[in-house]
Amino acid sequence: MIRSLLLLFALLMAVVPATAWAQGADDIWQRYDGAADGFTNVYTQSQSMDPRTTQGNRVYRQAISQGQRLVEVLEELLQLRTGITPQERIAALDELLTTRQVVGALMTEIGLCEEGLAELEQVLAHPGVQERPILIQTAQRRKAEAEVCIAQQQAEAERLERERRIAELERELAAGGDRQRMAALQRELAALSGLTIGEGAEPRGRLNTAAVVMLAAGSATLLGAVAWDLSLGSARSDVSDYRDTRRADLFDAAQRSADRIDSARVPMAVMYGVGGAAAIGGAIWLAINPRRDAASDSGQAFAPMFLPDGAGVSFSRRF
Repeated sequence: MIRSLLLLFALLMAVVPATAWAQGADDIWQRYDGAADGFTNVYTQSQSMDPRTTQGNRVYRQAISQGQRLVEVLEELLQLRTGITPQERIAALDELLTTRQVVGALMTEIGLCEEGLAELEQVLAHPGVQERPILIQTAQRRKAEAEVCIAQQQAEAERLERERRIAELERELAAGGDRQRMAALQRELAALSGLTIGEGAEPRGRLNTAAVVMLAAGSATLLGAVAWDLSLGSARSDVSDYRDTRRADLFDAAQRSADRIDSARVPMAVMYGVGGAAAIGGAIWLAINPRRDAASDSGQAFAPMFLPDGAGVSFSRRF
């Protein structure tokens, strides 16, 4: 009797665990069906939306959440010892790695770049990925995108911090204070703005545009006079031919050419004089005072000066 009871107990102990494993596998497969359908639906919806919009961002986050849920269920399936065939195990691993890669890409697209990079690195570190070269190639490309995204976010954070500090320095400079501290703040502000200020030096002023305009205008006037002078070459040739030959048929043409030359002589001389003086004066002014505010800062000023019989440069200094 006792032996029969022991045999019955042993049979029950063998049957109960197998039944429990079967029920556990069925439960996981049911949860897999729900997770897979949920992820597929919301992921398909996300592909037609812009992640930069509020609604698109929300759908992308839902797809990420559904994908992470599917990954958890697939990991449970891969841990089963019964209730899953070898072919189903291979398919589950494929789906696991692919889903994690998609989740990492979705994270990157909505700005969760570091989280996306971590997800993609886990995909590439999984032993089973070595047998899937196409998946490796795609994951590596997504990883590079995540790294670029992180670099851009860091650059943007640095830019915002720089702008915040510049605004803070400008407020402190406007409030005034100790001269030495103000100089230090100015140097820091210049460095943040991409300028260079030496110890004890003041920021340089803008380019002396007045000198540049004078130089350009003088040069243009001078070139105009030269062009006008060259255009009278044919007129001079007509006059020269008549003087050499004294032919009557050349008289009218020579007379008209002589009139053109006489009428151009005075204005052309003015253009030569004014243009040359302006060009020389502008060049000297620009060479001495290349910066507009340099003279006012130092108390010295240089400017071109025109006289009836010539041109030069005037110098003034405040005492």
